[in-house]
Amino acid sequence: MHNRIRLIKLMGMALLLIGFGGVQAQPDITRLLPIETNSAFNLAIAPDGMTAAIYELGIYHRDEIVPALLPIRLIDLMSGDQIEILIGASDYARAIAFAPDGRTLASYHANGYINLWDVASGDRLRQIPASIGGSQIGYLPDGSRIVLLNQNQLELWDPVTGHLTNLLTIRYNSLFELREALDGARSDTLVAFAASADSAAMATADFAGAVRLWDVEDGSHVLLRAAEEPRLPRVPIRDLLFTPEGDTLIYYNVETNAIETTDLRRNTKTLVTPVTSEGNRARTFVSIAPEAIGFAWAEESDDEVTTIHISTTARPDSAYTETVDLPDGVRLFPDWPPVFSPDGFRVVYIFGSFRRDLEDSVGGALLVLERG
Repeated sequence: MHNRIRLIKLMGMALLLIGFGGVQAQPDITRLLPIETNSAFNLAIAPDGMTAAIYELGIYHRDEIVPALLPIRLIDLMSGDQIEILIGASDYARAIAFAPDGRTLASYHANGYINLWDVASGDRLRQIPASIGGSQIGYLPDGSRIVLLNQNQLELWDPVTGHLTNLLTIRYNSLFELREALDGARSDTLVAFAASADSAAMATADFAGAVRLWDVEDGSHVLLRAAEEPRLPRVPIRDLLFTPEGDTLIYYNVETNAIETTDLRRNTKTLVTPVTSEGNRARTFVSIAPEAIGFAWAEESDDEVTTIHISTTARPDSAYTETVDLPDGVRLFPDWPPVFSPDGFRVVYIFGSFRRDLEDSVGGALLVLERG
């Protein structure tokens, strides 16, 4: 029996007219690249869209150190070949990000260190003693700072000096005021962040759905969206993104099941693209393409049929369906959204098998989709 994946592509009018002279786009080119793995892994894609860096998730090993699982691997997304291995970390990576020029990879580890790696040679350039408890990492678009999301704050680190240069967090006049504001719950824990193209502003979303706009230099902020009552396990706002001009913020709203925008000049919200769900237990994991040229989401139903959507706008009349057969035991990790390449025209999905026993033979794969 094979798992079956349907790839549904909804091409927008702009892409049809500009990219293909008014003719419907050709089907996606798909590649299934086997990945040797012992459990679950995640990835980041280099700015040129040709290389993926993958790392094992220590949580699935109860954070027990298995030295062979610590290195980060660089994979060619055309062939699936391993082109480099980054050795030297003493704990599992929790998040990784390529520098804007693609020459350096930053990795944040469970022990609180940020490692900077030379992508060409695989050498570790420096190790920054950051703080423990972080969960996401990224670069400002100008490459001047590394951004670490650590619970309810953003830490900005200088990759050259290794110094902490700023801390973006809500300030309170007293502990009592903090407790009153949070009503005893840490609902201000951040779940997503984005930076504007000029690196002057950042946006964050927290556990309760509050969205804030931050000034990178002075740390001041404006509330764009008020918090909601937290409801586990659905975090209301996910995957923030600025448009290239920096005047619009785009995000996925779980509560409305739609991609929405906020005009930062007028603070007005507009519904953009509803995200449909199919099946008995469909789950959506939405990603927004760079420069907002498209969206992608995955659905899981009955653990058997997974539907992958890629769209630029809601154009049902231009949809087509393709079916891909996968080997037994290979399944889409339902916790991970798809990952876009920086140009937005390559989408990568993570597949693999969960096994409790490390002695079991397990494997994974990357499903690479080239958008026509």
